[in-house]
Amino acid sequence: MVDIEKPELPIELEKGSSHVDKSGIEYERAQLLANLPDPDAGKTDEERKEIDKKLMRKVDLWLIPWLSLLYLLSFLDRTNIGNARLEGMELDLGMVEGNYNMALTIFFIGYAVAEPITNALLKRLTPRIFFTGIIVVWGIIMTLMGLCKNNAGLLAARWFLGIAEAGLFPGVNYYLSCWYKSSEIGVRSSLFFSAAALAGSFGGLLAAAIAKMKGVGGLPGWAWIFIIEGLATTLVGVFCWWMVFDWPETASFLNEDDRIRVQRRLIKDRQGRTAEDFDKRHIYAALKDWKTYGYMVIYGGCLTPSTPSPSSSPPSSAAWATREPGASSSPCPLCRRRRLHRRHRLLRRPHPLPRLLQRLHRAHRHRRLRHAPRLQQPPGPVRRHLPRRRGHLPDHPQHLIVAQQ
Repeated sequence: MVDIEKPELPIELEKGSSHVDKSGIEYERAQLLANLPDPDAGKTDEERKEIDKKLMRKVDLWLIPWLSLLYLLSFLDRTNIGNARLEGMELDLGMVEGNYNMALTIFFIGYAVAEPITNALLKRLTPRIFFTGIIVVWGIIMTLMGLCKNNAGLLAARWFLGIAEAGLFPGVNYYLSCWYKSSEIGVRSSLFFSAAALAGSFGGLLAAAIAKMKGVGGLPGWAWIFIIEGLATTLVGVFCWWMVFDWPETASFLNEDDRIRVQRRLIKDRQGRTAEDFDKRHIYAALKDWKTYGYMVIYGGCLTPSTPSPSSSPPSSAAWATREPGASSSPCPLCRRRRLHRRHRLLRRPHPLPRLLQRLHRAHRHRRLRHAPRLQQPPGPVRRHLPRRRGHLPDHPQHLIVAQQ
């Protein structure tokens, strides 16, 4: 915030100056608005709405597709270990019973340890440096996983991969709050989050295609899954330097008037400045707030049943699952992607549909999925398991797959 001695307050605040606390938030907002002249002064409300709509469309087309691509790569890289397992990774690395589950778990331990400090690091640095750095780092780690020779190397790589990926999801949510009003973030977050479902929809098919490189360079197919997907992530991370802008006031894809419009929108929405200074008091305040721990319990309860282990499927279906990995993993996340957007639209309505109608619609979609003509019907145990698992988070890409023991 630029310090000024006597800011020219907006007219609406001048008229109600007796209600303005000069040491509070309202006066700070008045100062910020006074430093940003309105580029749409003299225009009607309809003209302002049309300009605002075009501005948000421009911001959406620049930010959301690229951020969604980053999250898609994040899920591909954290879940491809399930595809590598189907290609004989356990045998090649000499893994014994329990080693694979530990490799899955250690990722989330590193993820949980690093995630709380990532937003503080983002505010210390800038979004361009932060996102470019973490994506290039986890892309390199992913590539090196293809060169692992034993279980210890795999565990170390998965630990550091969790630390590197921890900053993306909370960082993007904070980054979106620097561009959109609070009422607009929900739609953008749902689009960004649905990239995880898209990753699960074709991750198995992509891995199956890459695994055909088995023997190239003397490496097994599972190693090439890690290497190819890791190199792709590293390349995208390099391009982040040009695709991610720090804050609206420095975005080159916006003209000067549009930059001012974005900042004024955020100030009027009581979000203050887009780029705030780092303050340790914010961290201490969050740690002292009981709601932080309540949300942790709620979110953990949501994720626990929605991130099943690949080994949870009935053993009798192992042979079928090994033959048809793409067919079993691809349709479910795609259906979840559509349902995510539909639910968000319902929540935004003043009177959502009754729960009964939603359940009837969900049951109808389950029935359509089970009788899809293009899919080979799985064995009975998997078919009964399919409706319960359909549409959950693809943290493990092969929801219904059991590797041949």
